[in-house]
Amino acid sequence: MRIQSVPFDPIIELVSSYKLIVKQAALFEWRVGPGKLLVCGLTLSESDPAAMFLRHEMLDYLSSASFCPRVCLELDYAGCRLSTICRTA
Repeated sequence: MRIQSVPFDPIIELVSSYKLIVKQAALFEWRVGPGKLLVCGLTLSESDPAAMFLRHEMLDYLSSASFCPRVCLELDYAGCRLSTICRTA
């Protein structure tokens, strides 16, 4: 997932090419209003044991006290940006 001008702290960061350095992430989290959001751009296929392991770990993380995103977005801003991203995907 490529997001520009939106603050985010990658959990799994993608490496850009040396020609165009852009901050990109396959997995990141936000605090949005009173809620929390984990964004995953990875394909978590049920036929892939590694993907299923990652999915299991992510679900455990989401239900733990450790899930406390540091980057906070205003609800209006996040909704506007996410709807734009979803329409272009």
